[in-house]
Amino acid sequence: MTAQALYLSIDIGGTNIKSGLVDKLGQITNQYKRKTPQNLPDLKLAIIDIVNQARHRWGTS
Repeated sequence: MTAQALYLSIDIGGTNIKSGLVDKLGQITNQYKRKTPQNLPDLKLAIIDIVNQARHRWGTS
């Protein structure tokens, strides 16, 4: 069985950060939303957390 290629997409907005896994056809397979932090250090931590969660859940690298 061949592993399906998935891409992590992150959309940073003024109110929310949306993230999701997208397949080669552009279909969103999973998506999540959280409130956008109001300062740069917290925003950096939120992005790192999103990436780490995706790696943990789906074994992506």
